[in-house]
Amino acid sequence: MNTLRHTLRTNPALKNSDDNIRHGDQGIKLVLAAMICLGVVALPALADTNAQPNVTTSAVAKAYQIPSGMLRDALKRFAKQAGIALYFKGVNLKGVTTQGLSGNYTTKDGLDRLLAEAGLYAVPKDKGYLIQKVSPAVVASNPTPNLAPIESQVVVPSAKPIEKETTLPVASNPTPNLAPIESQVVVPVVSSAKPIEKETTLPVASKPSPSPSLAEKEAVLPTVSVSATAAKNVDGYTVKRTSTATKTDTLLRDIPQSISVVTQAVIKDQAIQNMADTVRYVPGVGISQGEGNRDALVFRGNRSTADFFVNGVRDDVQYYRDIYNTESVEVLKGPNGMIFGRGGSGGVINRVMKEADWKPTREITAQVGSFDTKRVALDVGQGVNEIVAVRLNAVHEDSGSFRNGVELKRSGINPTVTVIPTEKTKVVLSAEYAKDDRTADRGIPSAGPLGTVASPTGPLKTDPSTFFGDPDRSKSNSELAAFNGLVEHKLDNDTTIRNRTRYTTQSKFYQNVYPDSMISGSTVTLKAYNDTTDRDTLFNQTDLLFSMNTGQVKHDMAVGLELGRQNTDNLRKDGTFTSAGGCLTITDSNRKCTVSTTSPNTADPIAFANTSSLANNNSVMKQTSLYAQDQINLLPELQAILGLRYDRYE
Repeated sequence: MNTLRHTLRTNPALKNSDDNIRHGDQGIKLVLAAMICLGVVALPALADTNAQPNVTTSAVAKAYQIPSGMLRDALKRFAKQAGIALYFKGVNLKGVTTQGLSGNYTTKDGLDRLLAEAGLYAVPKDKGYLIQKVSPAVVASNPTPNLAPIESQVVVPSAKPIEKETTLPVASNPTPNLAPIESQVVVPVVSSAKPIEKETTLPVASKPSPSPSLAEKEAVLPTVSVSATAAKNVDGYTVKRTSTATKTDTLLRDIPQSISVVTQAVIKDQAIQNMADTVRYVPGVGISQGEGNRDALVFRGNRSTADFFVNGVRDDVQYYRDIYNTESVEVLKGPNGMIFGRGGSGGVINRVMKEADWKPTREITAQVGSFDTKRVALDVGQGVNEIVAVRLNAVHEDSGSFRNGVELKRSGINPTVTVIPTEKTKVVLSAEYAKDDRTADRGIPSAGPLGTVASPTGPLKTDPSTFFGDPDRSKSNSELAAFNGLVEHKLDNDTTIRNRTRYTTQSKFYQNVYPDSMISGSTVTLKAYNDTTDRDTLFNQTDLLFSMNTGQVKHDMAVGLELGRQNTDNLRKDGTFTSAGGCLTITDSNRKCTVSTTSPNTADPIAFANTSSLANNNSVMKQTSLYAQDQINLLPELQAILGLRYDRYE
């Protein structure tokens, strides 16, 4: 740590209180005369209002609750809560965002925290602060020359016993022929009533010539420690606030559900690429197989393939989600019907997508590894001008697996654009195309003790690379096109209207030749089926967020309307083995194939056709939801959330 030290020179003779007392009234008169002269010539140095501003800064910490968003709006809200005025010099706040402010801070500390991320500084001015790009240290090191004198005050000793400082205006006629003073000197206050117990500091504008009879002596001021508040680490592991569970920007500690946030730093450090990797270390969430063709997570014992969301909007299609364009993943465990509606009995998972901003981004990630793993990802973006910013995320992967015959090929591209036409309006548009082709791997079947099926003991003890079924006819192909739109407008500092739209269209096909049962002795039975799904989904959310006070109680309100429509065409066919070339036996009317556990594959012909129970299905779901929520801040330590929701499905 650097230590700032300033050395002053003063008169040692004046520090001897006993000698001063013996001088009596004559000493007092001499000191008064010297101080008045010094104060008069101090006037020019005090003319710089930037150096000595007329501002009263509260040193008392005050509670602030300012949500993340545009910096200009956050500063307006801060100024209102702090009761100060803000001035701007050469600063353009268009497109500049902040992570907000939460907690108890003094006025200066709170303002510094808001400005730190943007590289701005606050300098006292009048009854507020001047926001500028230049550090106050730079301004202090380059004072403005030739400033005109202004009136000031100096501290003079009282003839009575000293109890406090008394201020008198400096005479308007300065003593001539005095050289400019460049620093401050310490002059003791002299009293004839009792010894001097402390010193009084006077700001002066010139360095006085010491008395020839007085020897100079250096006096060292106490050490001054200089510190600064670092910008909020948005790339760290810890996240304190989210709007996933309440629609409003809320501290995690104040949310009744349990929420785990996997940040961008965790994603990078753990090289996370999919949902299974994301929740691997999230407590209360497990990983399910998903039949080798879709994400399937287990929230506190409840298995789900549908409770996935993107920026708070339902992502109701079944596929493997790559997170190349994901900023963070929020895992909510517990009841959530108030915000998310149907489903979500054990929890939901929300992906916060990367968004175009004015921060230059240049990132290319390449990965190679065992089993022919090859992957490359791209993330580039920047501001086009003060109004428009763009960003592009893309990925391509071509990898193998430790399992024989299993491969993965997928690619995705996601362009986004952010437009801020006014200081209160924000528009974010994005599109995504993702294609995923892979082998549907159903794993290794279970084995029973002593050749029985009644009590399985676990997976069959075999080479982990063994594929049971037929990898060439166990394929999963998914093609997804999606569009996302956000329009957000601030009506005032405490009221925001926000609309989100998500449209997706997906074509998916998967086919499985897989083990139908546990191992019985040295054989295993195989079955086959395929499934084709085409799904078009449209969801639209409109939220009105505002705050209000009823006496000393603050309310953060959220009122919303959600409309949705989902059209699904699904066709599932059973597979029938038509010959016994590679099968030891064919059972159940030529539907099942029995193979040896030492060679658990078959290439026998399979006929896929509809059955009476597996016909072509078409469904259309229409959703209308209304919800209202009141987050009541009774005390900093006591809050309550009240909500009401109405859902109608057709």
